[in-house]
Amino acid sequence: MGQRPVAYVYTRWYGNRVEPWDPQESAKMRPLSALQRRQMQQRRT
Repeated sequence: MGQRPVAYVYTRWYGNRVEPWDPQESAKMRPLSALQRRQMQQRRT
């Protein structure tokens, strides 16, 4: 979505690439619907 990571970090053991993001530049999440909120709450408990 046009967002670029701040850096690339490679893990020591597995060699995976992790891309940290700047929270101020991240895209905002759409508000959840009532059904999505209810489903999320059910998974948490």
